[in-house]
Amino acid sequence: MGKHTRNRSGGRRASRASALIGFVAAATLVLGGCASAEPEGDPTPTPSSTRTARPTPTPTPTPTPVTTEDPVPTAAPTVAPTVAPPPAPEAALPRKPALDSLVVTTAGLGSLRVGRPVTETDMVAYDPDFCAEGGSAPAGDARFGRWAHTYTEFTAGRPFGVRVTNDSVERVDILEAPLLTSAGIGRGSTVEQLQDAYPGITRGTSTPLVDVFFVRDAAGSIVFEVANGSTTDYFLPDEIGTVISMRVVAPSVNPDQSVAGGGDIAGGC
Repeated sequence: MGKHTRNRSGGRRASRASALIGFVAAATLVLGGCASAEPEGDPTPTPSSTRTARPTPTPTPTPTPVTTEDPVPTAAPTVAPTVAPPPAPEAALPRKPALDSLVVTTAGLGSLRVGRPVTETDMVAYDPDFCAEGGSAPAGDARFGRWAHTYTEFTAGRPFGVRVTNDSVERVDILEAPLLTSAGIGRGSTVEQLQDAYPGITRGTSTPLVDVFFVRDAAGSIVFEVANGSTTDYFLPDEIGTVISMRVVAPSVNPDQSVAGGGDIAGGC
């Protein structure tokens, strides 16, 4: 009996072992099935068995060197010189303008222009007996001849005097006629008026009698002599500080000279 009891106990053990083995096998199957199942989420892409062909690189062409030649120098364009138009012809002056229309300029007086032929004007005429005593000079003696004004209507003396050298007008003196410059200056103008009218005027020689002033350009010079009062008994009191002499001289003549008190009058005897 004891023997049979051990056999039954051994049979139970075998049955339990078999059951345990079966359980382990079943568990293994379950776990294996779980392991083989695909995980949730995006599947990992399976690489394709077909290989994508790589593009064949296109060779980069080697640039052909360009030979740069030095540029051929281009001659500068020829610019024609600018030629100034010829000066407009000078308007012809009346050969004998009216006396009251005359204006003193550096070029002269009307058509009586310094440095120009005296034959261009009718304001003066040659008088061979001008300085002859008794009105008649020895024939052919040029010492007595002078160029004199032709304004016979002026009876208060000589309106102006003229000196002619080699048939060219050298000097014109303004005498008794009340002639003025374009700036309004004439005999009797004050030195202040003179300097205001000609701010750039040149002050030249001074003598015991006068101060010399002049304006000068290419045409000639206007010379003004102003009584300075150094000699009180030569001029009248109201002449001191005023223009007492006015003349126009040619470009070749030095304007810085005084003729006051010396009797040097253009066209005088």
